[in-house]
Amino acid sequence: MAKGEQITGRGLVASSVGGFVSGSLGGLSGPAGGTIAETLGRPVEGLVAKGASTLIGSASAAGGSGMSSMIGGHDLTWQDLAFSSVSGGVAVHLPAVNHRFESSNMEALRKMPYTQPQTGSGLFSNQPNSVALWGSAASDAAVGGTGDALWQMFHG
Repeated sequence: MAKGEQITGRGLVASSVGGFVSGSLGGLSGPAGGTIAETLGRPVEGLVAKGASTLIGSASAAGGSGMSSMIGGHDLTWQDLAFSSVSGGVAVHLPAVNHRFESSNMEALRKMPYTQPQTGSGLFSNQPNSVALWGSAASDAAVGGTGDALWQMFHG
C-alpha cells in the first residue's frame, strides 16, 4: 500500500493473499531445506539445509509480494522484489534467535505429521511446538509489519 492510500477491500484481500503465500511457504522453508539436504546426503541441520531454507524463504517472500501487488493493482518493481527476497531469506532464521520459538524435531518434512499439533486443542496448548508456532508467527508478523513500514517510509 502506498503512502496516503485509502484502505480498500481489494487492498485487504491483496495483503491477506500475499501474506498467506509468504507465510505458508516460508513456514515450510526449514523442514523443506532439511529435506533437500537429507536427499543430497547432507546433515539436516547443516549448511546445505540452511542455504536451501534461505532460498525457499526468499522465493516465498517474493512470491507473496508479487501476488499482493498483482491482486492490489500495483506495479511490482525490482526494488520491491529485492527487498522482499532479502527480508524473506532473513526471516526464516528469526525463530532461532529466541529458542523458545524454535520447533523441535522439525528438521525434515517427513517428521511434520508426528511432531506438529494435529487438533484444535493441540494448536492452542502450551506444548513446545505449539508455543513455537505461535511465537514464530508473532515474531514474523512483527518483522514483516516493521519492514513494510520502513519500506513505505523510505520508498513509498
